[in-house]
Amino acid sequence: MEEFNEYNSNNAWYLNFANGNQNNNNKNNTYYVRAVSASQLSCSGFVLSDDQRNELDTEFRLAYNSFIKGKKSSNSVAEFIPHHEYKLIHLVDSIIAGTYVPEPLRVFIVFKPTVREIFESVAIDRIVDTWISFRLEPLMDKVVPRNAPACRAGLGTKEANRQLKEAFEQCSENYTKDCWIMKYDVQSYYMSIDKHRLLSMILGLIDLYYEHWDKDILKWLITVRLMTDPRKNVIRRSPIEYWKYLPPHKSLFNHPEWQGIPIGLLLTNESANLYLAPIDHYIIHELGYKYYSRSIDDSWYMHQDKNKMLNDMALIRAKYAEFGLTLHPNKYYFQHYSKGVKILNVYQKPGRTYSSNRSITNCFKKIHWWNKQADGNVAFQIQNCEKFAATINSYLGMLQHLNEFNKRKEICDKVFSVWSKVMYPDRQNFNKMIVRKRYKTKAKIKRRIRRKRKLIINYVKSIVMATKSQPVKSFGPTAKAIAREKINNEQWIGRANIQDYVETIGEGDSKESRVVEGMKTWTEAIYDHEPTAAELMELANFEL
Repeated sequence: MEEFNEYNSNNAWYLNFANGNQNNNNKNNTYYVRAVSASQLSCSGFVLSDDQRNELDTEFRLAYNSFIKGKKSSNSVAEFIPHHEYKLIHLVDSIIAGTYVPEPLRVFIVFKPTVREIFESVAIDRIVDTWISFRLEPLMDKVVPRNAPACRAGLGTKEANRQLKEAFEQCSENYTKDCWIMKYDVQSYYMSIDKHRLLSMILGLIDLYYEHWDKDILKWLITVRLMTDPRKNVIRRSPIEYWKYLPPHKSLFNHPEWQGIPIGLLLTNESANLYLAPIDHYIIHELGYKYYSRSIDDSWYMHQDKNKMLNDMALIRAKYAEFGLTLHPNKYYFQHYSKGVKILNVYQKPGRTYSSNRSITNCFKKIHWWNKQADGNVAFQIQNCEKFAATINSYLGMLQHLNEFNKRKEICDKVFSVWSKVMYPDRQNFNKMIVRKRYKTKAKIKRRIRRKRKLIINYVKSIVMATKSQPVKSFGPTAKAIAREKINNEQWIGRANIQDYVETIGEGDSKESRVVEGMKTWTEAIYDHEPTAAELMELANFEL
């Protein structure tokens, strides 16, 4: 194989996803895809018909609707939603004109589960990534094997754990034959990816399989999103001192512009999964490993021939080296399958699956902290019960897919021992903590509204009955409907509002007259005019 050289003036890359082979062809070859450098991100624009323009606008609105699902409570999305119409129109216009430029990224440091540098896009750029993802995911399914389930709809971590469990059973022929498992990890994977090679792979995939009028727009947007330097005008959301805890080789700020992609963006996560697809095909088809799986950069394979696995490891290292990657020297695991293996925070052993000690420890640490705050503090429990229940239920939901019944029961018992007043466990499966109905937010709001309504109705009745002794004929259902609609308006409901109206009357009057006049002023909000005695009686007789 000819040595890969991105700086060769005649270089044009054509990648075979079946075996990972790449050719250094002449640029005039019709079977190549030329990667675009960062200096070539400008575009003269796209000529679209009215129908195409309307379709593009509709597709970006669909991407927007998909993007905001489950994120409306975040600050960045909440700020974006009120102005989304204008910004989406401006986005589509800038894309058609070829002037779209991504906004500066925000970067911060996280310390759990390990120290990492995370990048975040603003809302409008994340909508662009969502639009790209809608078109890229079906193409990835054509070349990325099911053995790489990460960042793929309908697969993910649960599918990866299922593949591992199935491999234990089938490779050992229902635990009757010896077999071995090999696990390894790529060192600084995201920071070692060659952006030029990655872009070439994606554009080649689009040329092979994508047939739609927006093909050129898709290729240009991917080029802009991948090749724009993430360090340019970056906004640091963590103190710069935090970077001293991050190893230098794990930061994009210590790599050249062409090397490394940011962690945390939708497009880069999917692209990182695609980048190793040729190696997946090489291991499965050329080396012949039926039981193989990869989650981004964590890979494993199983076989009954121990010597074959050890010999092939050298070939696998060489294949990774062709992509500019190095396997981590300290994350290498080779054992008999009966010893089990830890992958994706799950311990897989013959016939059973357990959670990792780290996940269980983190869960009990949270329980200990919350129990310490809530012990003997009923007001704290009522105020925070739903938040704490959501935290615990996330752990219980993960554990219910594993062989961890006793651990789930222990977690529920520890929580119930302190929080029994406001929540209780599902005693059948111990897979969730249930907040008692009266302490749920929805029930609290209903009670608050009922109290406000009762206060208003009783207050009106007491005033009217104190000032009028003769019954007045009812106005009928229309007046009741108007009153009901006005009373449901929370903008003026409540004791404070009533007190404000009462205090507007002069101090020289008697207390009784001030109350009566205040109630007349208040009831004008219902009838939009000064209330008559009949209307006051209508309110007095009105029942919700």
